[in-house]
Amino acid sequence: MKNGIISKVVRNCNKDGLIKALHLFSRKSFKFWEKYFSLHITPAHFYSPIPVTYELDSSVFEKIYDGTGIEWNLNEQLKYLQEIFPKYYEEYTQRWTPSIGQVRG
Repeated sequence: MKNGIISKVVRNCNKDGLIKALHLFSRKSFKFWEKYFSLHITPAHFYSPIPVTYELDSSVFEKIYDGTGIEWNLNEQLKYLQEIFPKYYEEYTQRWTPSIGQVRG
């Protein structure tokens, strides 16, 4: 009986099977990693805006960008900070609980 189960597992242990097992494991363990380690794991794929950094050439991290073409509009940002943020001061100064995303009053 054991040989039958083991042979089925070995036969089905291909790349697709491993990927399915990893997806199942990641879905089941997400809350654990989030709750106890404040760690969010996102899948890496072509459409994700988060790059797979080990696939990037190291020169990407060495380049210094000067910000040409970016309109910082500092006066407008300062005005926003001075006029809008004070209205919400209480909301963003509350203490965070150990659980991710829950605010204690």
